[in-house]
Amino acid sequence: MKKIKLSLFIAVVFLTLTISGQSEPLPEGLPDSRISITINDKVVELPYWRNLSIGTKRNNITNAIIAFHGINQYGKSVYNNIRSAAISEGQLSNTIIVSPIMMELDHINYYNLNTNKYPYWTRRWKFGDLSQNSNRVSSFTVIDELIKVLIRNNPNLETLTITGFSAGGQMINRYAGGGRIPNTIPSRVKVQFVSYAPSIYLYPGRYRRIAGTENQFATPNTSCSNYNDYEFGVGGNLNSYMRATGVSNIKSNMTNRTVYQMVGSEDTGTKFLDVRCGAKLQGDNRYHRARIYTNYVKRYYMRNNNKKLLVANGYAHSARAYRASNVRKVFFPSNRRNKQFKGNDLVNNQLGEKLESIELFPNPVENVLHIQSIKANSSIKYSIMNISGALVKEGRYSSESILLSDLKSGMYFMQINDGKQVRKAKFIKQ
Repeated sequence: MKKIKLSLFIAVVFLTLTISGQSEPLPEGLPDSRISITINDKVVELPYWRNLSIGTKRNNITNAIIAFHGINQYGKSVYNNIRSAAISEGQLSNTIIVSPIMMELDHINYYNLNTNKYPYWTRRWKFGDLSQNSNRVSSFTVIDELIKVLIRNNPNLETLTITGFSAGGQMINRYAGGGRIPNTIPSRVKVQFVSYAPSIYLYPGRYRRIAGTENQFATPNTSCSNYNDYEFGVGGNLNSYMRATGVSNIKSNMTNRTVYQMVGSEDTGTKFLDVRCGAKLQGDNRYHRARIYTNYVKRYYMRNNNKKLLVANGYAHSARAYRASNVRKVFFPSNRRNKQFKGNDLVNNQLGEKLESIELFPNPVENVLHIQSIKANSSIKYSIMNISGALVKEGRYSSESILLSDLKSGMYFMQINDGKQVRKAKFIKQ
């Protein structure tokens, strides 16, 4: 009997310590550097990994990257992989990389940090929720303040990339819609968001994919009553930061901002995958969900080809994918080697002439093709020919998208006729 009571006592103590998480170190140690920012009229500090101090003014920086870790706070690994990518692209000298640590109470206690100075969260920092200490700080407000500091201290900045891996990817996916400060950034700075391998996405509308498809959407017939509430959607239960932004502004931001959905081609496992009913409606795994969500936002919330799927081939769920060659091209666009080709820059080798006047995107394309700068109109006819010149598809451009799922992989030529002129372009079907 005593043995049973002792075992029960040990189990209760262990469970209590596990739940309270009173004293645990960060897995990669506490960074030496601190970001000091003023929020709610109080100076707060966040530990961060970095190659350069965020608080120093520099005229040579043209590229800035804010990178967030996953739920287990491996911020150094995220930072190191992005730094390696910068070195591979020859741009470390003109790039500042900052990777903040989103602290939790057990880390605060382990390192004996001042709770009046260091904000700490539950794991809902990935959704923009408020910190747990007296100076209530949204994790999205932290991003706002980091952006302000980077813009102020780097007057020649050309590109600002805000990214996050796994739970950090969820954070950036939501901030891309809810963040308010990006709208105040000078137009000379290109701002882009890279949401890497989130478990779930924020859908700005009620539609979800039709089962068995990746590019067909409708209001689901489901018993999952909260599938469109925050953090799955914007139908209700928004936190204080997102309520202040407002649903209409969230949808507008998600339409107008440049957002990459990044995922590893081998990220098809279910370990640590959100499997709540609202998550299951988004797809079977991270790779599947990324493809579906990209198709969704391209169809309903895209302007000027600003929604893209970025696949790191051969990578599973790992921060190492930041070093993939096609990923580096997105993070370091000022590199002349990384200028993306456009459909109207290609040459029709059959005719020996340059195709011009229209730009198709995405190019290469998987299933859904759009025409840049041409509004949908039923009077506009399109024709698609294969490499041999045979007509394989035709129709009217009446829905701002052309479905190509019935075409085989290969090179094709498109001709657009609006009754006044004929314009041409080339594209590649993957």
